[in-house]
Amino acid sequence: MDVISVRIPDELKAKIKDLGVNWSERIRRFIEERIEEEEKEKALREMHRLLTGGAPAGRGTGRKYVSENRDNNGCLFDSQIRPPGAGMEGLKSS
Repeated sequence: MDVISVRIPDELKAKIKDLGVNWSERIRRFIEERIEEEEKEKALREMHRLLTGGAPAGRGTGRKYVSENRDNNGCLFDSQIRPPGAGMEGLKSS
């Protein structure tokens, strides 16, 4: 385990001694919690960047994809398209 040193005023050091608190543990917990918060904020900033960085979908894009999906008998991939009148056995295995 590494050691981190911090310089504090003499008055603060005196107050720390008077309270009798396990400051090492408290500071260690504070740092862990703060790192977790910073990592979450960083992830949110990255998600925001990714979501706002792309071009917006044009008007009617969703309708187009739903229509194409219906035209393909509800299959998402061309390799899964069933011949007309075929049941589940008509699906190609991947």
